[in-house]
Amino acid sequence: ANCRYQVFAGVQTTDAANTVKLGVTNFGPTGAALTIPANTTTNPWIMYALAFTTGPTNTSAQIYLNVSIPNGAPPAYADDFSVQVNSLWATNAAPYSPPVTPTNLSPTTVSNSFAALKWNSSTNAVNYNLKRALAAGGPYTNVATQIANPNFTDATVAAATTYYYVVSASNGFGESPNSPAISLTTAANPVVRIPIFTSVMISGTNLVLQGTNGSSGAAYVLLTATNLTLPLASWQTNLTGNFSGAGKFSNSLPVNSADKQRFYRVRSP
Repeated sequence: ANCRYQVFAGVQTTDAANTVKLGVTNFGPTGAALTIPANTTTNPWIMYALAFTTGPTNTSAQIYLNVSIPNGAPPAYADDFSVQVNSLWATNAAPYSPPVTPTNLSPTTVSNSFAALKWNSSTNAVNYNLKRALAAGGPYTNVATQIANPNFTDATVAAATTYYYVVSASNGFGESPNSPAISLTTAANPVVRIPIFTSVMISGTNLVLQGTNGSSGAAYVLLTATNLTLPLASWQTNLTGNFSGAGKFSNSLPVNSADKQRFYRVRSP
């Protein structure tokens, strides 16, 4: 199946009244036939060849040489009848039909900004087409075409959105049907939390700074400067810590009596 063949026959017929046909049937929708003309040259023997291709739905063929000789006409002769694979085609020749539908489409990694997908290779596929929709059943639009390998990362997704994907396979004879659809939902964008001070007080010789609105368990840096107008890069790190499970923080700092003023800010890296 899926191979290109040639039928060869040596034929001698010197009378135009003779009808000689070399043909193939039962391998495709129309078959193929070659009507051989009468030969009146000095060498009446001519080798004729007829090419045909079997496909996945027509894996066998009937080959015939039909000779019709009217009464009184000189006879026709056939010899050297043979069938062989065309030298231009290998045993694993290019397929006669589109590839089969890819299977097992599935996501491998999904974030707020991309979705990585994979699927099983399709028999006779040259490349693949990944398609996407915002509703079950489509309509689907191409995310990427002519994908060489059975995987692709879609970096055009939006956060917190449900998508429906299908994939098809293509070759020189056409495109397969779409695979069964799968759905996935991208992650939401991370919440940007800005810590705030809720209490600043003196306790003995210490300054106690308390605040909230941090990310649960995340690290933070307490920065300090004596000049509020300094750029952030010029502020000094006073200490590092982690927000509580509720996003709160509390730090007790010794007061430097030499400072006329000191400013603090909390930064979550």
